Amino acid sequence: MIFYVREMSWFVAAGRLSCPAIVDVDDFAEVVLDRWLDVNKNDRGDSIGRLEAGRMRRRSALLRRQHLIVARSGARRLVVSAADARRVPGANADIVPNAYPPTTEPGGVPLHERRNVLLFVGMHLYAPNDDAARWFVQAVLPLVVDHIPDAEFRIVGRANDRLFALNSNPNVTVTGPVDDVKDELSMARAVVVPLRVGGGSRIKILEAMASEVPVVSTTIGAEGLEVRPGTHALIADTPGELAEACVRALRLGADVTNMVEAGARLARQHSPEVIARRVQDIAAEVGRPAER
Repeated sequence: MIFYVREMSWFVAAGRLSCPAIVDVDDFAEVVLDRWLDVNKNDRGDSIGRLEAGRMRRRSALLRRQHLIVARSGARRLVVSAADARRVPGANADIVPNAYPPTTEPGGVPLHERRNVLLFVGMHLYAPNDDAARWFVQAVLPLVVDHIPDAEFRIVGRANDRLFALNSNPNVTVTGPVDDVKDELSMARAVVVPLRVGGGSRIKILEAMASEVPVVSTTIGAEGLEVRPGTHALIADTPGELAEACVRALRLGADVTNMVEAGARLARQHSPEVIARRVQDIAAEVGRPAER
């Protein structure tokens, strides 16, 4: 049996090896391309014209065909979520979520004693994170401030000059890299993941849940995780609805407290030990000799 850590590795060996195979399909780049097209931007976050949009659509179609070739090969495929499994239907797909090592523990002052900080952690040189941060400041944050004037949108992680310029807004703090994100989580009243573009799953959400901090996210931001809206996190997509969810999280009602507890339980289900056992079970099944 061979375990391919990328689909491209399978393409290199296709036709040369006849043993059972498992292919880790962890990248649906066409989904990200399609979402950039939805907001009329390229994968650098810049506005696009018709010619570049056409090139992106052709690239997306090619990537979809590659997924179909692997699916039809009979190789066992590992995907991180039910959403990814639906993108290329077939009985040979197994859902294996991303693991999150429980290195982050609840800490800091109690939630109700913290400032009204909405924390967004990420590598903001990555265009989807940069787009999310700037969209939130422009479209969502003013609506939050109407209800909670001292609300602070705190953007943590590597950032470009365009993002640092947002520090001119009195309700925004762009920190750049920090020594330990746990310190930021320990003072945040809520974590927000306002992604409009992306694929895979968001480890930053599991990190927040393990730290017992309320999570507010767009649907795309929470994609790839078995997050139930209102049970594990507050999910909203329009500026008004996302602002309302942020206000609700900052006010820490009883429903939000219950949500934090459910989120912590969900994070524990992603421990490396649980995920490793899942992969071992699949490998044992694939490698088992066929009955004659």
